[in-house]
Amino acid sequence: MYCNKCGNKLADGTALCEKCGNVVEEASREDRGNANQPQKVQTYRMINKYKGEPILGYAKATGTLLVYPEHLEFKKLSDNAILGLGGGMIVAALKAKKEGKVEYYSYSDIKDAYVGKYAGFQPTVVIVMNDGRKFSFTGTLTKQTASSIVETILSCRSSV
Repeated sequence: MYCNKCGNKLADGTALCEKCGNVVEEASREDRGNANQPQKVQTYRMINKYKGEPILGYAKATGTLLVYPEHLEFKKLSDNAILGLGGGMIVAALKAKKEGKVEYYSYSDIKDAYVGKYAGFQPTVVIVMNDGRKFSFTGTLTKQTASSIVETILSCRSSV
């Protein structure tokens, strides 16, 4: 079970999220299904996260993007690990041994999502938060994959 506001993993039957203080509604607990059933998740590795929607530049982090039915997770492998140069990606920290911080993006906090382009051609998933912040995710994504992620985000967001 996960908090429907911040995505924090919760023990079954939890009424209040310890991370953000959100009151977990009974309907949200039921919608999550049986804890013994596997969650449907899409996993994308070697993804670069950017603040905003840059044309070129350093990524804020490199990691794994996980698309769950109730939220997105970005599991960092390293900070500032990617340099975009002429559309190419130079990976500076491929041998990262352990994952760092996990960032949660609740669908209720996402205002919009669309497919953008990094360096004019690399498909990018851009999410716009309710507070106006933008984050871009690119790397090993094809245009079809980026479109699929955006469709998932928009359909999950509308059901929140």
